[in-house]
Amino acid sequence: MKITLKNIKQRLTQLTEWIGVYQFELIAAGLFGLGIFIRLDAFSFISGDYMFFLRPWMTQIVQGGGWESLSQTIGDYTPPYMYLLTLLSYFPSASETHPFLFGIKFYSLMFDGLLALAVYLNVKLVVKEHHHYMGLMASLIVFFLPTVVLNSAFWGQIDASYAAFALISLYYLQKHEFFKSVIWFAIGLSFKLQTIFILPVFILYIWFVKRSIWYYVFLIPLVYFALAIPSIIAGRSIVDIALIYVNQADSYRALTLNMPNVYQWLPNRYDDLSGYGISLFIALMGLVFLWMTMKKQSLKPENILPLAFWSVLMANFFLPAMHERYLFMADILAIIVIFQFKKYWVFVLSVQFISLLAYTPFLFGTEIIPHQDVALVFLVLLSYVSVLLYHQLRLSQTKSQLLP
Repeated sequence: MKITLKNIKQRLTQLTEWIGVYQFELIAAGLFGLGIFIRLDAFSFISGDYMFFLRPWMTQIVQGGGWESLSQTIGDYTPPYMYLLTLLSYFPSASETHPFLFGIKFYSLMFDGLLALAVYLNVKLVVKEHHHYMGLMASLIVFFLPTVVLNSAFWGQIDASYAAFALISLYYLQKHEFFKSVIWFAIGLSFKLQTIFILPVFILYIWFVKRSIWYYVFLIPLVYFALAIPSIIAGRSIVDIALIYVNQADSYRALTLNMPNVYQWLPNRYDDLSGYGISLFIALMGLVFLWMTMKKQSLKPENILPLAFWSVLMANFFLPAMHERYLFMADILAIIVIFQFKKYWVFVLSVQFISLLAYTPFLFGTEIIPHQDVALVFLVLLSYVSVLLYHQLRLSQTKSQLLP
């Protein structure tokens, strides 16, 4: 084809028109690129978790023969993440002192991307107009959240993994596709136990929406052990795999591990008080269940995300042995709930305030504001969200009763 001035002008005109059509997406792509650049710039940061856990695990994997090491109990993570670390052991970087640091954080970056996609799906589902644009905007906000950037780029953690899978699970739950929802929930649980923070939502869904599907819960252990098959084939004990989370819980015998919750006001007597804390959490969740039963409350799709947000807050405030990172999913759900209701910006400010101040002692070695004071902010936030959730449930019930 002969290149002429006229052809060039036509091509430029077509390009200009294409840019005009997709200008929002192009700007969003540029901002996502900026978010990736910010993360890459922080990849050299060395966290305590990397020094005391991840680097020794990588050494054990390499010394254990790569894939052959799957037969061993290395670290306290479940098999899916250990597969990623094992794969990484074959691709060290040029760094002599930290040959696997980049790869570990690259995994975290990948899960940040998956998390952004999960946020996009949920927001696109719950907003009433401009679904695509609102979804992209929410994804960008989450991608730039301080706790999300710190968690992956600085810390090298993969909390974005279970949070993404949990959000995809909630996405399908809102669409009443329970089979898919349980599968994604199980995948999230196979990465991190914190996925269980939204379990009350599933219990309420089964009871108030469709009791006939209760047996779907057996998919959760099936998926967990299906994902562990490579480790089992390699020779790792099934019992050992089954007890990973039990052993994790037993490893951290403290009422709170930098989480500014109710235990900041109590003596750190784990053996004496942990049982009471778990019982209190179950009792409070049970009271909500009884109230919904007494009021013949239904569970509508618009209730699911606010209920999940509240459930994560409740777990972090009342359950013992909560780490500083465990509010991660609440950080994300706060953004989605804001887009759903077009208000409650205090959620983001409050949860980020609590999460960031929880991060600082472990990540940077300083407690900017005493955690006892931050716990008070947490209590106020939890009370506020509880009241809003109550009104939202009642409003949803009233609307359903008015329908013909």
